[in-house]
This record gives sequence, structure tokens and C-alpha cells, in this order.
Amino acid sequence: MTTSSLCAVQILSCYKVGGAQVMMPRRMAFATPDMKAAIFAIADDVKARGGAFVLSDLFRSHDMQLQAHLDHVNGKKPAFSPLPGGSMHEGGRAFDVVIDDLKMSLADFWEIAKRHGVVPIIAEPKTTIKECWHFECRGSHQRVYDHYASGKGRNMKPATAMAASAILAVGLKVDAFNDCDAAAVQAALIRLGYDIGNIDGAIGPRSRAAIEALGATGDMVQIRLHLTAELQRRFPGEYFEQTLEATAPGGSFESLPAATSPVTEAIIIAAPPPASAPAPAPPRTAPPAVKNKPLEASRSIWGAVLAALAGVGLALHEIATGAWSWLEATLPFSTTWLFLGVLLLATFLVIYARIDDRLKGRR
Repeated sequence: MTTSSLCAVQILSCYKVGGAQVMMPRRMAFATPDMKAAIFAIADDVKARGGAFVLSDLFRSHDMQLQAHLDHVNGKKPAFSPLPGGSMHEGGRAFDVVIDDLKMSLADFWEIAKRHGVVPIIAEPKTTIKECWHFECRGSHQRVYDHYASGKGRNMKPATAMAASAILAVGLKVDAFNDCDAAAVQAALIRLGYDIGNIDGAIGPRSRAAIEALGATGDMVQIRLHLTAELQRRFPGEYFEQTLEATAPGGSFESLPAATSPVTEAIIIAAPPPASAPAPAPPRTAPPAVKNKPLEASRSIWGAVLAALAGVGLALHEIATGAWSWLEATLPFSTTWLFLGVLLLATFLVIYARIDDRLKGRR
């Protein structure tokens, strides 16, 4: 099921690569409606102060986040990047800004960002601190962070839980959950003010009580749609473009009807989910080397032999395990004592045989 509220935003500013100005790739130019509004509002404010609002990062797909994490682990990327499912970039709710192009102090930029609902993730406005360039538009997902920070949720760190909530909210998968619909329902309940404990994809008594209190019925997909409609009613800026065409008569979000589908028919115009964005052209590679056919054939034979041996080994292991289990279940005493008894008897017989041999040799 897709409950995407991501809007395609082709960012008008650029980022620098080797001194050249390059447009941000479209696969990275996705953001939620409130993040999109904040980006353009911040850009206007920065421009008015004589600076340029230049982004180096915005949306990341699952694979992009995984690569960023591996680059950090391998030392290619000094700044920390969590595994997929743990970054607000994956929910279209985080950007990295080029600090030097702002032409103002980081503290001044913090004030501009704050006015538009965007917050940093470091404690002090110092450019010497890693991730000083990372900012987030948290919206109602801040409630998930606060829920975990207060100890009401314990299976994840607050920032990870908030990121998971943001990712699930736009209809994308989080690897940590076997049932993403159930996890999305739990995150939605927390955003709606209910204390349901952990987000884990397993609906418990507190979650069911909250669902009933909201009047949601049906299977988990239907319940998720019901809660999404309630979230759209309470936090319209997170789901609807803040333009005259997207608002109800009079320009007020308060009178928007509750949504009956993930994106509502004529109220929201959402782009296809990021997975459908055009992929970058594959890198050119050298033509494959000519294979040595006899060598390849030899490797294939040995591979088959090794595979067969491995199969025999596994079969013998299964037989031995089964026999041992049968002994444990059948014999009236512990197989451990049986083993020790047999070992002692064998030892006694060996010692007796050697003593007997020595005595015979003396005769």
C-alpha cells in the first residue's frame, strides 16, 4: 500500500561539485509539502540577506541511505549515517545545506530556519561540529521523538523512532518491521497523542484501545487509512500543498474534508513515489575478459563436488541430531550420564587390557 505524501520538488538552487554548478538530481528532489514550503521560504529569506540557499542533500531512497551508511563504515564518509530506516532524509524531511554559501553566521541561519519549522540536530550553532549542515522539518513526528525521549517507548532511540515514523508516513518500507502497516498505525497513534508504548509492528492492547477510541475498524490497511485521514485533518500542512488551489473555500485548512484515500482525490496532486524516478545511467565498464573454458569447466566440476560433499555432511549432521534426540526422548535416564558411563567403561577396558598384556609378558 502506498500512502505517499511526498511531492516532487525540483530544487531551484544548486550545489557545487568541483567548482561547477550542478542541478540537484531529480531522484533527490522529493520532500513533504511542509518541507517544500519551508525550503522555498528559507531560500527567499536567505536571498534577502545577500546569501544563497544551496542544498547538497535532500531525499534519499533506501539504497542511497544504505550506501551512505556503508561509506561511513568504510571511512569514505566521515559524518555518521544510520542504516536505512533511521534517517529523516528517507522521509523527505531533512536537508543538508552548504554553510559557506549562506553568507551569514550559522546562528543567524538557525533563526531563519526556526521561523519556518526547520530545526538543526546539533546543540550549538558551531561550524566545527559534524552535521552542522543537517536540518529537519519534523512536523508531528516530533511527538514520536518526545514519546521515546520520555521513556514511553524503549525499543529504539528517539531520533530513530521519529525517522521511522516519517518514512512510514510517506508509504515507504522500514526494514525493522515485519508489518509496516501495523507499525505505521502505531506511529500515527503516537502522533495523535496516544501512549501505546513501542513502535514494533505488533498491535497490543493499548494500540487496540486507541484504535477503538478513534472509531477505526476493518483490517490493518483500512485502519491505517482511517488514521491517515485523521492526521490529514489535524496536520493538513504535512499532507496538502499550501496554495489557494489546495485549500478549502476561504483559504482555510480547518474546513478541509477528511481524506477517504491516501492522497485524496482532487485535493492533493502527489508525484509518483521516489522508486519510479528515473535512475542514473549505469557507469561504463570495460568489456569482459575472454574466459579460459577448460579452467571454467574444472571450477564447475570442483564446485559440484564440493556442493555434493556439503550436502552429505548436512545429511549426516541431521541423522546424528535426530538419533541423539531419539535417545534423549526414549531412554529413562539422561544421555549425558549414558555417555559418561560408556566413556568410563571404555577407559576401564583399555586399562584392563594393558595390565593384562603386561602380566602376560612377564609370564
